[in-house]
Amino acid sequence: MPLAARSLRSLSAPAPPPPLHIACCLPSLLWNHLLATALAATPGFEVGIHVQPGPPPAAPLRPTVALVAPPDSRAGWERISLWARRDDHLRLLMLGENRPSTAARALRAGARGFLDWQSPLPLLVKAIGAVARGEVWAERKLAWTLTGGAEAAENRLTPREQRVLEALAEGKRNKEIADLLSITETTVKSHLNRAYHKLRVEDRLQAALYVARHGI
Repeated sequence: MPLAARSLRSLSAPAPPPPLHIACCLPSLLWNHLLATALAATPGFEVGIHVQPGPPPAAPLRPTVALVAPPDSRAGWERISLWARRDDHLRLLMLGENRPSTAARALRAGARGFLDWQSPLPLLVKAIGAVARGEVWAERKLAWTLTGGAEAAENRLTPREQRVLEALAEGKRNKEIADLLSITETTVKSHLNRAYHKLRVEDRLQAALYVARHGI
């Protein structure tokens, strides 16, 4: 092939897509290194390790997918929510135990996806790609659970009833809930009674188990 033809073909070839930035933000530094090493072998992936608690930097004009773990405190969940809403280019994919309550809480906090931490690497790569494209990722069985009766019951709860139930599930007494929300104990009891009726539970224990099972 003449040199001019080869040069023309090279000029017309499309430029490769920019790399997808992935930040490994798991609590364990060892797991971050192992995961980063495994993902770095995927063409088009640019993987880094980010030390919590601050959010990973999003690459300008390109999405950054941050791999995070379920927090173990309310403050941690609030931090996840802030990360998720930090900007349009930072998208969170949570890896954790395949529990509907945890997955539901992750998606409500703003994560774009939830994946069982025991999933094979090809499935993780697929989930990362989906989240990077702006899709919401959840395994089919888990997605079916999240759109079942538990979600319908939650949608009937007012925001204040949800907050009271969350505090109850954290082990707080009525007086502590009242102080936390700046309301009276009588109002707390009223919110709880209405929530019990909507969720079809009879007492504090059943309500706490419902929150643990389904998330609120």
